[in-house]
Amino acid sequence: MLVSTLNRYLVKNTLLGLLLSFTVISSLIVLVDYVEGTRKFSTNSDIESVTVFIFTLLRTPQLLEETIPFIVLFGIMGTLHNLNQKNELIILRAAGLSVWKFLSPIIIISGLFGILWSTLLNPLASYSLSTQSEILNGLGLNSEITDIWLREGSQTNKIIIHAEKYDESTKTIFDVTYFIFDVDTRDELKFTNRIDASKAILLKSGYWQLHDVKEVNTSGLMKQKNTMSFATSVTELDLINSIKKKNLTSFWEITNETRRRENNGFSAVLLNIQYNKLLSLPLMLIAMSILAACVTLNHSRQGNTAKLIILGALLGFTIYISNNFIISFAKSEIIPPFFAAWFVPTFTLLFGTIYLSLIEDG
Repeated sequence: MLVSTLNRYLVKNTLLGLLLSFTVISSLIVLVDYVEGTRKFSTNSDIESVTVFIFTLLRTPQLLEETIPFIVLFGIMGTLHNLNQKNELIILRAAGLSVWKFLSPIIIISGLFGILWSTLLNPLASYSLSTQSEILNGLGLNSEITDIWLREGSQTNKIIIHAEKYDESTKTIFDVTYFIFDVDTRDELKFTNRIDASKAILLKSGYWQLHDVKEVNTSGLMKQKNTMSFATSVTELDLINSIKKKNLTSFWEITNETRRRENNGFSAVLLNIQYNKLLSLPLMLIAMSILAACVTLNHSRQGNTAKLIILGALLGFTIYISNNFIISFAKSEIIPPFFAAWFVPTFTLLFGTIYLSLIEDG
């Protein structure tokens, strides 16, 4: 009965700490992004402040995804520091409870928070970005996007497409260059020809319709045509997702999107990295909660609030930078995405567990 009451009390305080941390960090993100959005749309008198604020709210879930470890770190640190300030942790230790006993509810909540974010809030972030894009299109603010790169192909050929700009209203890319490669029996790419066009329209029938075409092969022979069409596997959704680099692929869609890209013969490294990051998020948050305990439980009662904040920020940024550094190797295909996404959470968890055990056992 005592343990059950204690667990309820710890769960309540942990949820309040996480809520406070979430509120503070999300408020800062909303404020900064709103100011940036106001500056961005300041030249457009048709955009009201309320609309800019709506855009900010739609972007917030995506922006928050990078800060989830910070939210848990500061939330758990605040919870344990508050308990420490009221001598409640000392009482628990005096009652014979180990650090792992009263940390168990906190660790479970952190893991559940990671699962909740990956499975529910990440798809919400993806949906909110799509909604923002639709609103921008409706206002005519997102109709033209510059510097477009696309890839498509099959097991026998690959096509890399570059365009200077894209008009969503007409599904047209302008100043287009197609680099066409054949795939030989050793799966090596062999350049065959290049096609330049003033514009290319993506038709619903599954074709590109090119205008003012110049085609050059490897021998230098050039052909000119007014119009030209060829089949494509690129859809309007593929085009939109490719040109909006900040868009998120929903957790539940990553597997299908990865399979589609690999079937077309292209790399799905970025999707694999994102998928493994979402899978490892619960482990990362558990590691951050243990790390928060390492920092908090090793400080005395008085005068350590500022030091806790500074130390917590340093630890958080160190882990964030280390994680991004290792993931950059995965993006360059030097190390596997699985290793890159799981290494820092695993190392942080092991380090925190060992250090906390030393504190507990002396």
